[in-house]
Amino acid sequence: YFQISPEYGTQADLAALIEQVHQANMKIVLDGVFNHIGRQSELFQEALHNPTSSRRDWFYINEQFPHGARLWANAHNLPELNYENPAVRKYLYEDENSVVRSYLRAGVDGWRLDVAYELGYPFLHELTKHAHQEKPGSLTVGEIWNYPQDWTPALDAVMNFTFRQIILNVVTGKTTPNLAGEMLAKVIEDAGIEA
Repeated sequence: YFQISPEYGTQADLAALIEQVHQANMKIVLDGVFNHIGRQSELFQEALHNPTSSRRDWFYINEQFPHGARLWANAHNLPELNYENPAVRKYLYEDENSVVRSYLRAGVDGWRLDVAYELGYPFLHELTKHAHQEKPGSLTVGEIWNYPQDWTPALDAVMNFTFRQIILNVVTGKTTPNLAGEMLAKVIEDAGIEA
């Protein structure tokens, strides 16, 4: 999480990008994938191969799981992080030098949270709170695939894929405009007009 993949550049490249984006009066939001991690990650490899590792319980490692660990969407390369472990939460967003807070301090303006719907309200609320404490006005937006009710108190915004799908279904003729209107009214009823 603290290293930039070489194909994307370096920390210096990120600092230059942040500066250029801010000079253009825009903001920069990073994609935070905090539900799962790549199988080749040093964090996971250490935990998987060292039974005495302090990071062993950062994951759900057990012989009952195919490939030795609980996987996101059964994807072999994506072991899930154990959010029930306080050390994981500290590493990702609670501690001063956590992933979320470090990048905000470096000039990033917010986070787009991948598969936020799998993290749940309590953790998203805490992550958002720590982000705002570190950088007032920062943004946390979550990838949400269902109606946004109850998500917007835990996040600043949602990527409302329900709304998106309704619109796409109308455009492609899969849903009538009348039904789409009812469905959109339900989204607004559930979440409120501002959310």
